[in-house]
Amino acid sequence: MKVQQIGDHKIAVGGVSLDVVQQLTPPRSVDLVYTDPPWGPQALHLFDTMNKSGYQEWSDFLQKFGQAVDYMAKGPVFVFMGTAFADDIADSLRPYGFVERGRWEVEYGSPVWWPSLNSKKRLSATLWFGHRTAGPKPGNPVPEVHGQKAVEWAMTLCDIHAGDVVCDPCVGLGLVAKAAVKRGCKFVGSDLNSTRLGTTADILRRATGS
Repeated sequence: MKVQQIGDHKIAVGGVSLDVVQQLTPPRSVDLVYTDPPWGPQALHLFDTMNKSGYQEWSDFLQKFGQAVDYMAKGPVFVFMGTAFADDIADSLRPYGFVERGRWEVEYGSPVWWPSLNSKKRLSATLWFGHRTAGPKPGNPVPEVHGQKAVEWAMTLCDIHAGDVVCDPCVGLGLVAKAAVKRGCKFVGSDLNSTRLGTTADILRRATGS
């Protein structure tokens, strides 16, 4: 696995696993984890087919996810997830002492066709918030749950400042990286898709002038 160093930031092609995050950051060094992982077994199998992720089963992914987050996180964790699988994510983190501090049900993305309803409907998603220690437990709905604005809201809620370390082990389109550099944070992250990781690399290069 090749790690790219871009200014103070580090990214790598790879799945969510202890081996990958160990190459990116020391233990218990990440101030905020914010990520949007594969939404359940079907999405995971698509990732495996396209990228040879090495995940054999959904339970295997969940185990590796919990181990990776336990290793790197010293602060809060936010996971944006399909609602049907949010409990799985919570269960994967509970053995490591993460306590649920908030959960918001949202409608995500553009409407898609649902044959059983003979109409279009937005996907149901959950923004899950957990922490090892007592912390903020907001009761109000997330003001804007889409994209970079949701990440910025989480950063404000958790008092993330310039110089803090932010990680997304499923970088996707790089929205977490963009929010991190906007706030002056150090970003570390990985993705199975090298093309998407390249988008994040471009974001980091523009931010650092590299």
